[in-house]
Amino acid sequence: MDFYHRLTKTTSYWLNYAYSSDVHFPEHRAMARVWQDVGYGFLISGGTRYFRTQDDLDIWMANAGIEKYAGRFWFEALGHFLFKEPGTRYAYQFNTRVFWQDANFIELSLMTGAAPEEPWRTQLLNPDLTAHFARLSICTYLGKSKTLQLRAGAGYYYEEYQQDLWRNRYVGNISLTYKMF
Repeated sequence: MDFYHRLTKTTSYWLNYAYSSDVHFPEHRAMARVWQDVGYGFLISGGTRYFRTQDDLDIWMANAGIEKYAGRFWFEALGHFLFKEPGTRYAYQFNTRVFWQDANFIELSLMTGAAPEEPWRTQLLNPDLTAHFARLSICTYLGKSKTLQLRAGAGYYYEEYQQDLWRNRYVGNISLTYKMF
């Protein structure tokens, strides 16, 4: 479940919660992120992620980033901080998008570091894993009105999921969004 809200003309935030009983996902996932427009097309952001696994493992992460809009292009540099014993682990991510028809985009993402996308799996498999990935994805609106949006996307990952073991991963998604406010 997602909640997006514009707090002021220059500040917005996002809240997310998910539940799963499947062993491949955390049982509980909660996330929050705040964006601040600092002018000239730049935004700064900060947020947190919390995962609770089926075996009662609590995982906390934070992130901080800077974004820039330049015409049809968007760039983001994002740092992730995974809080765990014996100390904090880090990951670094760079994303870029090319937009067409306002909201449709193609995105390229590159990441290296402490694998924050699958922390419950890397915690169990190899707690010291430094993983890498490259992702190419596309997102398009199939239908859009003032209150209802139907969006579809597809992506390809080339990722290191265990040290020196790489895989190809294909993903797809469909989302239906209802705008309440």
